[in-house]
Amino acid sequence: MVFKNEEQIFKYITANKQTPVWITEARGYHKLLLALIDGEGFKELLIEQIEHLEDKNKAASRKKYSRNVTDFYERLLRLTDNIYNSTGGIKSYNNLSDSQMEDLGKHISNIGGGKSLESWLESTWLKTYHQDPNGIVFLEYDAMLGIEPRPTYKSINTIRNYVSNGQMLEVLLFEPLQLEDGNKQWVVVDDVTFYTINQSVKDTFTIVDEQTFNHEFGRVPAIINSDIQRIGYKEARLSPIHNVIELSEKFARDLSVKTVYQQLAGFPRRWSYASEGSSCPSCHGLGQNGADSCGTCGGSGQTNNKKDVTTEDILSIPENGEAAIVPASGYVSPDLAYLADSRIELKELEDLAAFTHWGSIINTQAVATATEVVINTQPVSMRLNKYANVAEYMESSITDLIANNMFLEKDKTSSVASIHYGRNYIIESVDAVLGRYNTARASGDNTIVLDRLYQEYLLSKYRSDETGLSIAIKKSKVDYYIHYTSEQIESLLNDKEVARKVLFNEWWKTIVDFNKSSDVLRGQYDAWFEVIYNKNVVVKETEVTEDN
Repeated sequence: MVFKNEEQIFKYITANKQTPVWITEARGYHKLLLALIDGEGFKELLIEQIEHLEDKNKAASRKKYSRNVTDFYERLLRLTDNIYNSTGGIKSYNNLSDSQMEDLGKHISNIGGGKSLESWLESTWLKTYHQDPNGIVFLEYDAMLGIEPRPTYKSINTIRNYVSNGQMLEVLLFEPLQLEDGNKQWVVVDDVTFYTINQSVKDTFTIVDEQTFNHEFGRVPAIINSDIQRIGYKEARLSPIHNVIELSEKFARDLSVKTVYQQLAGFPRRWSYASEGSSCPSCHGLGQNGADSCGTCGGSGQTNNKKDVTTEDILSIPENGEAAIVPASGYVSPDLAYLADSRIELKELEDLAAFTHWGSIINTQAVATATEVVINTQPVSMRLNKYANVAEYMESSITDLIANNMFLEKDKTSSVASIHYGRNYIIESVDAVLGRYNTARASGDNTIVLDRLYQEYLLSKYRSDETGLSIAIKKSKVDYYIHYTSEQIESLLNDKEVARKVLFNEWWKTIVDFNKSSDVLRGQYDAWFEVIYNKNVVVKETEVTEDN
């Protein structure tokens, strides 16, 4: 969208002098998400008095000693690490000259703070995708200082309104700046221009020429954080964890109750029978002065009448015929069975949240069959694919906007970035994947299944070590009998192939150049092996490790 004239701009600002209802609601939504995911304002927003069940004093204690649930979301969203850490994927840049591609590559590999565009999206956008779905990624630059465009996060709290087109924007209006002279200053952005406009106390508008300039992005340089449109609303977006918000609120409330109860259980109260001299001197143990309750002891009749765990509850000495408790003093502790039950319920809430968001509770036990695990992880992979799709869109859209601004002669409507992230997700632990592989190998599964499971194991083991992963995968392609023991080979083939199996690791230790192809390395091993074998070297099987 491009404003046709000043009057149209002023009219748009006038229409938004009052904050739109959807913006107010989006800010409240952002505040709630921040409290849950980051713990910001958690106690003030989420720990409230439970009506008809606790008084104000108990509610105050619960609020004081409760803790936030950031760890709940840390566990729930841990699988999102796969989006930017999975292997595979490819990025290509088209419709640019060689020099332009070089300049663009240098810039997106360091867009500020030593971060690449991808690492910035991982550390900033992915978090705001969950916490502030209606906020935006906004591109800022300074042509005078030679600062190329770089992404910044703009909270929904800084935005007065915008008009969207998918995740892109047609027009953007920021919250006004209150000037010292009582005037306001607005910033409006359309597809061509950054406008700075002053509003006087008499509601007259003036464009500030020295702060108004055309940009070269080709459209509003902003992208909405979330792709999830709220049905029935024109603009509002939802967080990916929207459907587990109420579950996490209940988790937070139940956890706060458990925390307070646990403190009570940790301080058992002492009781004893009244002793001589413990009666209240004002009422002499009667609890009353005339018709009124005794003001000294509060009606208890005892001098020790404070109700906290550091003092005793004093019982009256039994009179004739009344049963007495033996021994004459002791402790009363709250029922600890509640704590056990509450732990079970909290675990159930967390499992329900994981199942709601990911579609599965991952079975990481090695005893699970390969088929069971594939079924359990399939919905998780589908959810991760949705994350990856929007992450790819964010990176490609930002890259296109940056290229539009950097290369003035570029066609603003043509896309230069083709971004495809890897989809080899590591959902289970290394031990779980290795256990499935060993089980499948022991049961004699075919090599297609074993190859896939072994690759999953390598991806899991070397997820943070690309060099180690590359070498391990190449080794698996060179080794003739990676899935078989020497006994199995002997029963199927002959002694020479047993020797080929046993000697492989000894030869592999001698390799210094891993840049050679697997076919070349296999040829080198065959030549080395023939020399050794033909010399009739006595071969003994070495201990089998997890890698062979």
